[in-house]
Amino acid sequence: MAKVKAVKKKWVPVFASKEFNNLEIGEVPCEEPSKLIGRVIRVNLYNLTNDSRRQNSEIAFKIIKADEKKADTEAVDFKILSAHLKRTIKKEKEKIDDSFECETKDKIKMRVKPLMITRNRTNNSNLTNLRMNTRKKISEYAKGIEYEKFLKEVAQNNIQRGMKNELKKVYPLNIFEIREVVKINPKK
Repeated sequence: MAKVKAVKKKWVPVFASKEFNNLEIGEVPCEEPSKLIGRVIRVNLYNLTNDSRRQNSEIAFKIIKADEKKADTEAVDFKILSAHLKRTIKKEKEKIDDSFECETKDKIKMRVKPLMITRNRTNNSNLTNLRMNTRKKISEYAKGIEYEKFLKEVAQNNIQRGMKNELKKVYPLNIFEIREVVKINPKK
């Protein structure tokens, strides 16, 4: 029987992108740092912002560069945990889910999934107006900003606050959230 030589793994610290202040988000064991490239790490937003209101969200980072001392990442997507969404939806309210594609200033296509909950039951024309206004405003905003900055704005709840105030003119909302933002990989 041949002896198998054990390879000692090293722990490499992983750092968030510059939009998230290059904070250390964890450590990953590896034999060779080059094998880490492409690995995705999900982090609870509370760990990045120290804001307990954001503990129901997570952001994914993809390792783009790694060496013996550290691994650098880029933000890939944002997501609100489904358990939180189930707790926010109440009876006698209208829930509006949507999903659409838009493009950022740096030509990255992304899928945005907003969630709106009205204060009362309403008719379908109001729901359609809310949905269309949301698509238009978010698409326009995304065209003027880079992808990672867009994710940071979503993570800090800036876009959601602005959209809720804009949509108040159409119909009063209890909640406006962006459930998910996902980078769309181009077909090869």
